[in-house]
Amino acid sequence: MGAMNLLAWTAYFALIVAAMVPAVGKARGAATQIACRNNMQVIGQTMMLYEQNHRGELPPDLATLMSQTHMAGEMLVCPGTEAPTTQQAMAGKVDYIYIGRGLNRARIDSKTVVVYEPLSNHNGEGMNVLRADGSVEFLDPTEGAKALGATTQPAR
Repeated sequence: MGAMNLLAWTAYFALIVAAMVPAVGKARGAATQIACRNNMQVIGQTMMLYEQNHRGELPPDLATLMSQTHMAGEMLVCPGTEAPTTQQAMAGKVDYIYIGRGLNRARIDSKTVVVYEPLSNHNGEGMNVLRADGSVEFLDPTEGAKALGATTQPAR
């Protein structure tokens, strides 16, 4: 009878663990998404500081933004991917795609997307986008494509 109780408890425990694994994975994905969003908010705030010193011009690329504002290279990487060193980030190893080159704050709509990330950063579930007004939101793939519209060649 003792062996049957042990077997029953083992099976019960296995069912609980099996039920929890997907929940832990989803929680980890949500945490990565939020950390990624925070990185983009830092990029947005740093861009606004850059613009103040450059008559409203957005930086030509993220490496320039990083070097002229002393922003940490880690901010240019989705936490769910391998973190680069500052030298790698300066060389263009970043997870976010910058499309603000040549834009001026005075001539763009506040909802214009200036930084976004590839869908692969969050298993194809969606992407964070940074808008010109500094707001960041997570969009599903369809909304992301709509927000991006027709974009030019991105500057990393």
